[in-house]
Amino acid sequence: LFKPAHFASSVGQQVDVRLHFPFEGRKRFVGLLAGFEDEEAVVRVEDEEYLLPIENIQRARLVPQFD
Repeated sequence: LFKPAHFASSVGQQVDVRLHFPFEGRKRFVGLLAGFEDEEAVVRVEDEEYLLPIENIQRARLVPQFD
């Protein structure tokens, strides 16, 4: 995921996000991409939601789901 349109079209999927700089003491977030608004990705990890600014995202990948 590189552009805002990529994030917007991937809402509802599992993602692995790595940051340039720590956010709340973490640089890696693996969870559900719950939304994308105002240049921020909303990532839900367990019961918490994090607003991650897109300029701080170093790498974001979709996590494949095998049923």
